[in-house]
Amino acid sequence: MKKLAVISSLAVIVAGGAAAVPYYVGNKAERYITEPQTYEQGQVALRHRGESYERGYLSSRAQTRLTWQLEDEIIEFAATHEIDHAFTPRIVSRFRVLPGGGEVQQALHEIFGDEPLLMADTRLKAGRQQTEFHMPETRKRLDGGELHLAGLRGAFQVEGARLAGHVDVQPISFNGAVASAHVGAQRLELQASDRNDQLGPGSASYVMKSAQLRDADGESVALRDLRLRTSQTAVGTSIDSEVVIELAALETSAGSLENLSLRFTASNLHRELMELLLALDEQDEAERNLSPEVWQPPLRRFLENNPKARLDIVLGPETDAKASLGWELMYRQPDGMPLDLENPFELFAGLDTTATLAFTDEFIEELAVLLQEYWGSPEDVIAALSLLESNGFLVRNGQGYRVKLGWRQGDILVNDTPRPELAMMLGMLLASSMQ
Repeated sequence: MKKLAVISSLAVIVAGGAAAVPYYVGNKAERYITEPQTYEQGQVALRHRGESYERGYLSSRAQTRLTWQLEDEIIEFAATHEIDHAFTPRIVSRFRVLPGGGEVQQALHEIFGDEPLLMADTRLKAGRQQTEFHMPETRKRLDGGELHLAGLRGAFQVEGARLAGHVDVQPISFNGAVASAHVGAQRLELQASDRNDQLGPGSASYVMKSAQLRDADGESVALRDLRLRTSQTAVGTSIDSEVVIELAALETSAGSLENLSLRFTASNLHRELMELLLALDEQDEAERNLSPEVWQPPLRRFLENNPKARLDIVLGPETDAKASLGWELMYRQPDGMPLDLENPFELFAGLDTTATLAFTDEFIEELAVLLQEYWGSPEDVIAALSLLESNGFLVRNGQGYRVKLGWRQGDILVNDTPRPELAMMLGMLLASSMQ
C-alpha cells in the first residue's frame, strides 16, 4: 500500500511537472518576444519591440515591430509570431514590410505588398537559440520590366554570446526593355565569439558568383566570382584584423581585368583607442568630447603598442602579376626618445612606411589604351615613364617597371636611396601648413 502511494505521488509529480512545462516555456517565449531588443554593428542597427501578446496554455500569438537602419535609411517591418510552448518553445514568425517610409521601404512594399517577405522558425533551448528562415520566390511586374527574386534560405545559431550562421541568396534578375540586371547566387557566412562586441574575435565570408548590368545606352559591366573574407583576433588588449577581396574577372565595354585581389591587414591595434573611435562614431558631432585628456591616453597606448598595417593589391596571378602595389605602415618610437603628443612633428621619427609599385609593359599598354582620352597616346605614356626613370624615380627591369617609396626615421627614400631634397620640401610644406 505504501509502495502504491509512493508510485502514485511520483506519478502526480511527473504529471504536474509536465503540465507546468508549457507555462515555464511560455514565460520564456513571452520574454523573448515582448522585451525590447537592440542590436548595433557599425552603421547597422536592428530594433525590436513587442506590441501585443495573446497567451494561451499550449500556444500563444504575438505582434511585434522590427526596425532596420543603415545610416539614414530606415525600413520598418511588422511581424506575426505563432508560439508553441508545449515543451521546447518554438516560434514561427512572418515578417511583412509596412507601407510608407523611405524609398527602399516603399520599393519593398511595392514588390511584396502585404504578403510576408520572410518566414522564420526559431527554437529556444537552455542558453541556445536556433533560427531557420527563408524568403519565397517572387515575380513582380514593375514599371519598365519584370523582377524575379528566386528566394533565399539561411540559419543562425546563438549560444550564450556566440553567434554563427549562413545565408544563401538565389539569383536575382530584372529584365527591362531599356536596362537589365542579373545577380547570381550569393552566400554569406559569419561567426562571432561575442555578438555584442564589435572588437571581439570573429570571421565572415561573402561570395557572389556573377553579376551583369546593362544601361539604357547599351553599356555593360559584368563581374565573375567575387569573394570577400574578413577575420579578427584579439589577445589581451591587442587586436589583429584582415580583409581579403578577390575578383576573378571584371568586364566592361572598354576592356576587362582578371584575377584582381586586395588584402589589408592590421596588427597590434590597442583596444582602448578602437573603443574610443567606435564610441565617437556613434555620437552626434555636438556630443563628442575631443579634449586632450580624453584622446591622448588611449592614443599614447596605441602608439606604444607598435601598430602595423599592410595593403597589397595584385592584378593577375600572384606568380605572374601584371601589376602590384604593396604598402606597409608601422610605428615604433626610437629608443631613448619619449613619446610627446604635444609635439606632433616628433612623432614622424617613429613612423616607418614603404610603398612598392611594380607593373609590366603589357599592363602599361593596356592601361594607356583604356585611358587614352586622359593620358594621351601610349607613346606619350612611355615617354613620361622614361623621364621618371632618368630622374631615378623608376627602375627598369626584365619584367617592366618598379618604384619603391619610403619614409624611415625622418628620411625620404626613393628606390632605397635617400632623397634629402624631397624631405626638405616636405618639411617646408608642413611648416607652412601649420602657420
